[in-house]
Amino acid sequence: MKVFCCFTPAHEILFSGYFQPSLPSDFEVCSTLLDLKGAGDFYSKEFLECIRRKIDLIVRSMEENAGQVILWSDVDIIFLDGTAADLESIYGASGKEVLFQAEGPKTTEVNTGFIVCRATPAMADFFREVGARLAADPGKNEQAVVNDMLREGAKVSWSTLPLEYYARTHGWPAPANIRIYHANYTAGKDGIGQKIQQFREMRAIRRYGLVAKLWYGFGKALRKLRVA
Repeated sequence: MKVFCCFTPAHEILFSGYFQPSLPSDFEVCSTLLDLKGAGDFYSKEFLECIRRKIDLIVRSMEENAGQVILWSDVDIIFLDGTAADLESIYGASGKEVLFQAEGPKTTEVNTGFIVCRATPAMADFFREVGARLAADPGKNEQAVVNDMLREGAKVSWSTLPLEYYARTHGWPAPANIRIYHANYTAGKDGIGQKIQQFREMRAIRRYGLVAKLWYGFGKALRKLRVA
């Protein structure tokens, strides 16, 4: 399966240091480095420009890989278990055109940082509409637009991936049996540093279990007391 991603120079450390090394061998990486300056923090100017360019790249990937099942992934993600074959199996069993990562266990909203779909004209049209709406409202991100379109009854059949395809917005700490970890939910400055810290904590928890959970939980509680 081809996995597509794009990133700015600020995010290259996430791609080369975390995302790419974690990928199972049955993925073919198709990456694009975008020439955008800035720290890449959430909702920054370069963040919004990056997602507009990302949508153009998604449409192109639909046109150039017609009929194939492909994955579009953000690079603030690490694979912990599972393979491309697992994703293909889940996708095939769903009977849907597109599967999104869930934004959380208690919401119907989707997360657009991890999308599995078949490259079809209908999916290309879906993302063209996303791009058109972003052009009309440059202050929005693509996740908000996609969720708007799904609520409105977009003409694609869709569902969400199992919660083993995990994100920070699913809750913390993460359970042991997850397949990916998406380091989202990084508001404020130093978004890259926040994501790297999430990866370090996630790997420590995978390795040391309850001891690491207690260690990081104690540290967070202590920092809150200091702020208070």
